[in-house]
Amino acid sequence: MVFTLPPFFPHRRNRDGSFDSICLKCLITIANARIEADLAAHDMDHVCNPSILSQQAFDRARTPR
Repeated sequence: MVFTLPPFFPHRRNRDGSFDSICLKCLITIANARIEADLAAHDMDHVCNPSILSQQAFDRARTPR
């Protein structure tokens, strides 16, 4: 059986006191909110569309050195 972890979106506090939610797979800011708890709904609704940049980083990480 393979266990999959639910997506994890780190939240970053900005200088103005607002919060950003970031997708580590497609490298985009999912949402920005004044209250960190407001990001949860955006995190659950996010549909990942990996970018070219994130694909290049993934490929580089898989390449043996």
